[in-house]
Amino acid sequence: MRFSVEHTKLQSYLWRALKSGGTFFLIIIVIIVLMSDVQNLHYQLLFWSVASIFWGLLYAWRVKPIDNSRQLSSHTNLVRDKKKFTWAIVGLVVLSLLTIRFPHDYTWFEWILNGLHIKTVLPLGNGTLILTGLPLIICLIIFIQMLARSLHRRRLLIGFIAFLIVTSLPNKVVSVYQQYFASGMYALQTDKTTSQCSFEPKGDNWFGHCRISLYNHSQQPVTAKVVLKSKYGFSYGYDEVQLGTVTFQPGYNSSIEITDIEMPKAPNQVVTGQFTSSYNRMNVYQGTQVREL
Repeated sequence: MRFSVEHTKLQSYLWRALKSGGTFFLIIIVIIVLMSDVQNLHYQLLFWSVASIFWGLLYAWRVKPIDNSRQLSSHTNLVRDKKKFTWAIVGLVVLSLLTIRFPHDYTWFEWILNGLHIKTVLPLGNGTLILTGLPLIICLIIFIQMLARSLHRRRLLIGFIAFLIVTSLPNKVVSVYQQYFASGMYALQTDKTTSQCSFEPKGDNWFGHCRISLYNHSQQPVTAKVVLKSKYGFSYGYDEVQLGTVTFQPGYNSSIEITDIEMPKAPNQVVTGQFTSSYNRMNVYQGTQVREL
């Protein structure tokens, strides 16, 4: 009899570990597919599989046994802890707001960190380590687990729906706003491709020829001052290119070219002829307002 009870407890423990570890693994994989480079996906799958096993075992060991939802009456309330449920919903809503990338290309969470002068990018060897995503992922997992533990049943389904809402709804809302309500420079959207500029000397001066692409969601032309920027400085060349005033027609403009851009100074003297640079940031100005795209 005692063996049967212990066996039942072990099954319950392993089932909790499987559910929590599987949920953790599913969330991480969706984040990797949507937000990061999947070039080495098989290595990431192996790493997060092992991490999910340890997470599931640790989570199942820490929490109290969860009643089997199949034994609950259909009349049992879905929410068993209203306070914890409320905190989870509030946390997920705040987290959704912090992940919005509008009106700039960085999230409101990054804006808060920059305002507090907290470094979000740290040098790591020959590259950089970006820390803004990790706190958001940790908070997302914590609030989804809090939501699941506040329920009597349907924990996995509701937790997964909450994950999809938090990670996709903010961007959908921004797209709908830009498509139907935004005007002026707030209706502009980049296609995330880098802008290309070529530079060449003409006499004693240097001139640039640039190609950019933006989508104008509004029904009216948008005229704005455009400045191209590089997120990482060049060892030679120009870190910033002022394109002057550019007009974007409604719809997609796949090839807007600006020619004969006179540069304020010559690049590094190691450059003796024509060269090309890519720019991954763009500032758009209208009057005193600016958007960083």
